[in-house]
Amino acid sequence: MDLNYKGRRSLIVGGSYGIGKASAALMTAEGAEVIIASRNIDNLTQAAADIEAEYGVTPAPLACDITLPEASELLSEEVKTRWGALDVLVTAVGGSKRSAFADLSDDDSLDQELVTATRKGSISGHHYAWGSRVEDALSTSGRY
Repeated sequence: MDLNYKGRRSLIVGGSYGIGKASAALMTAEGAEVIIASRNIDNLTQAAADIEAEYGVTPAPLACDITLPEASELLSEEVKTRWGALDVLVTAVGGSKRSAFADLSDDDSLDQELVTATRKGSISGHHYAWGSRVEDALSTSGRY
């Protein structure tokens, strides 16, 4: 499958697991330059190593906690320094309440901390991504 990612500059927020990691692998396989961002450098390092082992190219890991106010600036500066511009932004972030499903109330699914983290994952990159392709895969029930 050719999705035209060859030569594209791609930032994937939430790139160490799940949909974000799969997006990074797909874009890397098609020849995109990729930065994967997540808050845990160990998870990022593992994800980058997994992608490199499969495709022979390593995405650049960037430790960044999108729940912090300085996250937008950190993401933006990394993109500007590395490439000067961005072609693709993927935000694959979210979280979950650690509990058995049967024990969760309706209010738990609207937990403000999780909603805030999800919203910030989307907004963090959008202010500098105008003219870019933006893909959001947001959830409040994903891995947190």
